[in-house]
Amino acid sequence: MTGNGHEGKTANDLTVNTLPPASDITSMEVTTQPNLDYNDGDPLDLSDIVVKICYQNGYCTDLTGPDELANAGIVTDPADGDILTTADDGPSITISTGNEVSTTTDPLIVTPKALATIDSITVITQPDDLTYTDGDALDLTGLVVYSDNTCADLDPDDLAAVGITTGPAEGSTLTTADNGTSITITGDGITTTADPLTVVPRGGGGGAPMPVQPIPASSPVTLLLMAMFILLFGGAVAGRRELARWRR
Repeated sequence: MTGNGHEGKTANDLTVNTLPPASDITSMEVTTQPNLDYNDGDPLDLSDIVVKICYQNGYCTDLTGPDELANAGIVTDPADGDILTTADDGPSITISTGNEVSTTTDPLIVTPKALATIDSITVITQPDDLTYTDGDALDLTGLVVYSDNTCADLDPDDLAAVGITTGPAEGSTLTTADNGTSITITGDGITTTADPLTVVPRGGGGGAPMPVQPIPASSPVTLLLMAMFILLFGGAVAGRRELARWRR
């Protein structure tokens, strides 16, 4: 190509000082895909990517790898070396410049990392609350479990991700049938237990009715009732006598 100062040169021959500015890029195309298949936790590797770029003056060149892209003022999202998670599974890598020219790679594939088989589970800290009323929901807040397949202390939000379940499960409605039973924590056929649950009947009842206690004869209540009875009964008797005398 003539008239542009880049005749006979490749991207490897060019430096950031000889390339036109990124704002002059008019098109980009991924001609060679980078590695797109990863496990959760792997870093992104753009060493194999090749991007063909063209400028306003008609000059086109191929850029290989993250360093040449950076020298041309091109950025990627995610960036080279970024740690990938399963949230990155499916989206493509975006390649762009400051003048809104962009392109994308094929979609990323990020596979969850396989966990080692669980050989032991240990309860480090009991749940904050092991006492409930019939109908309450189980709250495992405070539970800390150590699993040898992660070599980490796990709280309730972490358990499902590493293949550990509890019985009853978080949020389960408890009844008096759960009183005295322990919470089981299970993974890969290995089971351990937390301390037993206490589930009392709602209203605090459930036993024999409380006996009615007699009121002592000398209590103020008893004396007041007796006085009222005497007044009422005495008045009724006097009234009957007066009525009989009037009739005669």
